[in-house]
Amino acid sequence: MEFLEDELDSLVNPVVIIEILSDSTEAYDRGLKFQHYQFIESLEEYILISQHMCQVEKFQRGTGGIWLYSSVRDMGESLKIVTIKCELPLLEIYKRVEFE
Repeated sequence: MEFLEDELDSLVNPVVIIEILSDSTEAYDRGLKFQHYQFIESLEEYILISQHMCQVEKFQRGTGGIWLYSSVRDMGESLKIVTIKCELPLLEIYKRVEFE
């Protein structure tokens, strides 16, 4: 891990970035911010978590700079974060969340 100017809150070589989508930032998170993140050479997975419905989307860097999209939407499913060998059940991600 490499931090910006020896500060422990600014990692400059992340392998996974997770965003919780909000009404005010969703378009930016999906658009321009993701475009900027694609220039981070270490980044392998970009994950977007909806707060309005059970939906977790993942973009995973593939060969040739192609980003592969996948989505999990069922509370019985799990999000697999391959890069860090982690599996998160949606039941845990959305624990105590009530959808309208």
